[in-house]
Amino acid sequence: MNQNVGRIDRIARFVIALVGLGIFAVVDAPFTWIGLVVAAIMGITAAMSSCPLYMIAGFSTADEPEAQV
Repeated sequence: MNQNVGRIDRIARFVIALVGLGIFAVVDAPFTWIGLVVAAIMGITAAMSSCPLYMIAGFSTADEPEAQV
């Protein structure tokens, strides 16, 4: 898979995933499982440095390698 998630984006995704997992694991709400799934997806995409939605949109926050001259 092509890496399209940059360093800052990865850190933000990990933080959001950890906070989300922490909150939704403790709170007993009707749609808690949706929050857990979203948090897990954020963590997985951060770990893989690849986001399928970014691929579909043609978007990337990853640093582009400099061209060789």
